[in-house]
Amino acid sequence: LLPESVAKLDERTGTPVNALLLMIVPSVVVAYLFDYNIASFQTLTLCSTLVIAVTFLGTTIAAIILPYTKPELYKSSPIAKYNILGIPMITVAGVIFGGFLVYLLYQWIIDPNGLYGIGISNTSSVYYMLGNYVLAAIIYFGFKAYRKSKGIDLDKVTAEIPVE
Repeated sequence: LLPESVAKLDERTGTPVNALLLMIVPSVVVAYLFDYNIASFQTLTLCSTLVIAVTFLGTTIAAIILPYTKPELYKSSPIAKYNILGIPMITVAGVIFGGFLVYLLYQWIIDPNGLYGIGISNTSSVYYMLGNYVLAAIIYFGFKAYRKSKGIDLDKVTAEIPVE
């Protein structure tokens, strides 16, 4: 999605210097904000953990339903030979992990014991989290439209590779 210059490799070392800079510079800024707790950044960044958990939950749901939605893909994977009471192991593990994530999300969003200072009890935390999602969507759809205008259909790039 990003400009081609991000993927450019250094001729001598073969290192993607621009990609590394794109990760390092914001990381240093975030580390500084977190270390000195500027604008209550430590509280706000706890939301990042919540965002990661939401992402993991989506992946977990995909794993739970994989044997049923993409049976050929699932059957070609090494875990397909394992079942618990006739239920695919990936589904069982996904349900257990998904339950754990739902519990964690409840704790972080509702914060019933006031332990985290994030979630609905802290409006700046909610705005920060929503802002991250909005920014991510703007970047994704903006670059997707830009690439499409250049003749690159990203839907084809991310299409499923057929199972061999």
